[in-house]
Amino acid sequence: MSGDQASHAGHERALYLRWRPRTFSQVVSQDAVTRTLRNAVARGSVAHAYLLCGPRGTGKTTLARILYKALNCQQPADGEPCGACAECRDADAGRSMDLIEIDAASNRGIDDMRALRERVRFAPTQARTKVYIVDEAHQLTQPAWDAFLKTLEEPPPHTVFVLATTAAHKVPPTIASRCQRFDLGRIPQSRIAPHLALVAEQEGIALEGGVAERIARLARGGLRDALAMLEQVAAFAGPIVTLEAALQVLGLVRGDALRAYVDALAVGDSRRALEVLEDIAQEGADLRQFADEVLFDLRGALLMRAGAGTALTADLPAEEHEWLRDVAGRLAPMRIASLLRAYSEIVSATLDDSQLLVRLELATTSDWSLDPDIAPGAPHPHAEPLSDSGSAGEPSPDEPPSARAGGEEARPSSTPEAAMVPPPASTGLTLAHVQARWPAIRSRFQGSLLDKLRLDRLAPVALEAGVVTLTGKLDSLELQQVASSTGRTIEAILTEEFGRELRVRLDNRSDPGVLPAEEGPGSLGEYAAMLFGGQLVTNES
Repeated sequence: MSGDQASHAGHERALYLRWRPRTFSQVVSQDAVTRTLRNAVARGSVAHAYLLCGPRGTGKTTLARILYKALNCQQPADGEPCGACAECRDADAGRSMDLIEIDAASNRGIDDMRALRERVRFAPTQARTKVYIVDEAHQLTQPAWDAFLKTLEEPPPHTVFVLATTAAHKVPPTIASRCQRFDLGRIPQSRIAPHLALVAEQEGIALEGGVAERIARLARGGLRDALAMLEQVAAFAGPIVTLEAALQVLGLVRGDALRAYVDALAVGDSRRALEVLEDIAQEGADLRQFADEVLFDLRGALLMRAGAGTALTADLPAEEHEWLRDVAGRLAPMRIASLLRAYSEIVSATLDDSQLLVRLELATTSDWSLDPDIAPGAPHPHAEPLSDSGSAGEPSPDEPPSARAGGEEARPSSTPEAAMVPPPASTGLTLAHVQARWPAIRSRFQGSLLDKLRLDRLAPVALEAGVVTLTGKLDSLELQQVASSTGRTIEAILTEEFGRELRVRLDNRSDPGVLPAEEGPGSLGEYAAMLFGGQLVTNES
């Protein structure tokens, strides 16, 4: 789009509206869709209904408007609208009576669809073909879909429907099957950044190096969002937009600080990561946006680790691609998965800034509890040693894991963290460590009441070559049922809990010294009482 084209609609309109594509060739990074629609118009084989799916800001309603112009253009060229005839000008200016855009969020009921069904019978006012654009179509109610179905199935010959949605899975199959479906993908950063630079040049905005790239990253594949952010930054900074100004107005974190934080996570340096996080919070950055950017980088590291890094090549600058490859090489897969879950919860949670900061700090230090070689309360390998008064001694290899260094018998704790017994750093994971965490592992199991009952009667008795042996007061048939219904789930929980792959072997040779008690919270008796609505009664001597 040229500068004259961009400005003829007037500078009072928003930037993304002034730079909205007006032909199929101007649509960015949706080549498969634009080529198909252009060829359909050129050959006169346009479908009666289209379903355009994809994230926001990727061009769904824009393509629908271009399709209207192409169908009614007085001087089309190979399926492209000319942009100069009366029909094209009216459509661009929003004056066309035969281009009807319906917001399904506010016109979603059965009465609205009945009214549409009545109007659709009338011939176009001045164009050859009427086009109805139903935006956010997934918000229509089921009765509205039912009323719309017959009209969509057999529309008048002069009518085309275009349904646009960001949630295609909410569109009923009976509707989707009657449409030609196109899925619009997120626009790569490598396409958004040059487009922003072009727009800025045409609008007389000077962008400092790195501004277009940061906006493109933040847009997450939505060109409309990127243009809106560019306009916001330009309104704040004036004709010369510096990277510092862009970071300030958008609440972003400096690129070097973001990388320093992720690098610290990758090597397990919680102290350094907390220092960077504190600096970021003091600068007033948007903490939720920061968590989202960390999540974006962790996802990239996960794809790299899984060998799917080529999917990122077109979406990231080469330098960032290599950095993510380095990060992925320093993070274990289970550690990446754990961090992804933690930061996903932070991004989606409804929290104020102070709560967000606490959640971020917890996620930052999560390796203290996830790493089985680090004792709760003991110094992190990358942290400075604590003073004698504040440090917690590790158990001696010659002593039982449940004994303290001074010989004092360990007392049971009411909290799982205090009950955890870390393995000696020299030997890694031990049976004592698995036994100490077994109550927490059982509590994480989500299954039927009967499966929980059986699991509560099992306990770990051996650990050898990555295989945890569980035994309990179960007969062979019950053990087979446990293996078939819950075995893989238990293995997954163990693997996630200790950050290394573990397998499970079941054995019915009971060891009274390690089996769970038959009475008390979580016991067989309590589950039976819960199941049958009774009360647990203990015999007191």
